Amino acid sequence: MEVLLGALQWLRTVAGGVFTLLVLGITGAPIVLVVGLIGIRLGSSLASRVRRKAAMACSTDADCPTGYVCVGGICVAATSE
Repeated sequence: MEVLLGALQWLRTVAGGVFTLLVLGITGAPIVLVVGLIGIRLGSSLASRVRRKAAMACSTDADCPTGYVCVGGICVAATSE
């Protein structure tokens, strides 16, 4: 009888562990995927901002897009005064 109870306890422990791993696997994978996608999005957003800043470098006002002026080598929005 004790052997049977011991076996049932072992089975319950193993089944609980498998269930826990299954739940973590099912819920963990989407979380990792979402965190990865957020990281990729933030990285590409930062890279595009850096590229935009580099594109806004200038020597004269003619180097800047319409509505911008060259100030200290960087295109900045022109203020209407």
